[in-house]
Amino acid sequence: MPIAITSEHQDLADSVRSLLARAVSSEMLHAAMDTPITNPPPYWQAAAEQGLAGVHLPEGVGGQGFGILELAVVLAEFGYRAVPGPFVPSAIASALLAANDPAAAELSGLA
Repeated sequence: MPIAITSEHQDLADSVRSLLARAVSSEMLHAAMDTPITNPPPYWQAAAEQGLAGVHLPEGVGGQGFGILELAVVLAEFGYRAVPGPFVPSAIASALLAANDPAAAELSGLA
């Protein structure tokens, strides 16, 4: 079944792309090829302020209340930019947790 990308999804992708262009410098990307990046990575706060890590999580745990398609849009933009760090695995872990228990206590920290 194909995924229907709406104009809202495109707007979200544009927003994420813009954030990553500002928050993830090409110098950081090049440096990450030779040495591990700090944890949390330099872009983490900016992504958190935009609610990207919890875009797919219920509002009750601190998420944005959207769905897995919106998460896929966000993850695609992180992938296009080849952003290093824990964002993608954290988002996948939270999606799996939420699928099993949408009110899991761990989700608020991941959101």
